[in-house]
Amino acid sequence: MKRRIVQQVIAKLDAPKSGNRITWDREVPGFGVRITSAGIISFVLEYRFHGRKRRYTIGRHPELTATAARERAMQLRVGLIDGYDPLEARQQDRLEPTVNDLATEYLERHAVIHKRASSVRNDREMVNNIIRPALGSLRLQAVGKRDLETLHASFKATPYRANRVLALLSKDVFPGSGMGMGKRQSGARHPAVPRGQAGTMVDHTRAAPLHESP
Repeated sequence: MKRRIVQQVIAKLDAPKSGNRITWDREVPGFGVRITSAGIISFVLEYRFHGRKRRYTIGRHPELTATAARERAMQLRVGLIDGYDPLEARQQDRLEPTVNDLATEYLERHAVIHKRASSVRNDREMVNNIIRPALGSLRLQAVGKRDLETLHASFKATPYRANRVLALLSKDVFPGSGMGMGKRQSGARHPAVPRGQAGTMVDHTRAAPLHESP
């Protein structure tokens, strides 16, 4: 039986002996709260996109309240009307390389092959001592103008060094991405990333009847 999902309902959820159980909301289509046999509670949104049934995990409780999860579910449903598939977007984000990935790709597949040994040493020093600590864990789409401005400003005492780091990022590590002090172009593909892994989603779950995010 469907119920309006509120905090009181969540407090009374009983964990199943195995697997998981979903209680569906009676007001927002596809919105539900899931509890696993381990007692982990999370909010989900089940929907169809291009005829395929999909299930998206909105977030866990108690980090996310029932009210916040409901609002997010309604926002996601509006996005579906506009052609936005949240599960595909999440999968695409996981496929996108980090700055560390692209820096390694640049050094190994370009610098050591096409540059002089002294230039490679300089580039490797900037990558390992400056770029990786500041931006390495970020995915390409997450790196914005402010990140680059902050990094550039941290070397204001040595403007030549600051410009070299920025040039290395915009011309070598991120070629063709529009990365620089100006606005970066969204969805650009780095040459090191196979087509379909940045900007275009590769569907690895087509055979599954239900596509679900963890």
